[in-house]
Amino acid sequence: MHGSWRPLAVFAEDKPDKTGSHPDSHVDFAADRMTWLDRDGKELMAGQFTVSELTEVKGKATVKIPAFDLTTGSATCPGIYDVYLPNFLRITFRHIKPELGRPSVHTGGGTTTFFLLERISGQKPRPIDTSRTDQERLVGTWSMLISFDDAADKIPPGPSAGQVCVITKERIEWRESPKHPGFRVAADYTIDPTTTPKQMDWQNAKGGNPAPPEDGYLPAIYEFIDEDTLKVCYPESGFKATTPPKERARPTRFQSDGNINLWIMKRQ
Repeated sequence: MHGSWRPLAVFAEDKPDKTGSHPDSHVDFAADRMTWLDRDGKELMAGQFTVSELTEVKGKATVKIPAFDLTTGSATCPGIYDVYLPNFLRITFRHIKPELGRPSVHTGGGTTTFFLLERISGQKPRPIDTSRTDQERLVGTWSMLISFDDAADKIPPGPSAGQVCVITKERIEWRESPKHPGFRVAADYTIDPTTTPKQMDWQNAKGGNPAPPEDGYLPAIYEFIDEDTLKVCYPESGFKATTPPKERARPTRFQSDGNINLWIMKRQ
């Protein structure tokens, strides 16, 4: 965990992703201190942290919990963490009403704060290649870093989550692994890169819970953080089955709530 990390997403208090307000920021873990700094070195958040492994009995199983506790001022915020893939780090801690206890899943909003971090190494992220179209840039196999549904991450913890999004020129599929024959969510798609945010229309969508409407149309948005990091946001509910496709509300920002799902992915 020690070293410098690039925030890919920071969610707190049901507000928009804080990385949009603080581009080129970084998070440092040194000794027992966590510090989030903006591009000018201004401190955005800081505190003393500890990590430990706790055990909890659930039914007949004993579950190990990677605990992360952050102390800011006189308050200690209980949380969890997960290093995976292996240069990515998820942290969730309860910064409001810490007496409610340690969160059991990665989630951002309400009483919790969530960080998705990428380790900063000698090789900088590739800037967006303007010689390529978005359609060309989308094609590939992408590691699923987070899949937020109802503001909670559905990617299981572990050193290598393994789940991927496979995108061709016409189709997008969330799979359990690159060679897995089935899918969790899939759709045909078209894009409009001229809008803000950029639009992605899903047709013939299948999978998910709840399942897409019978006509399979979902209005989505997408954004490249850099050449190899992608965000996709789409609604899975919040409209009636009888609502005409073009009248279904499209997400306006990259955030998950009770109706909207958010994926953040890294090109393999």
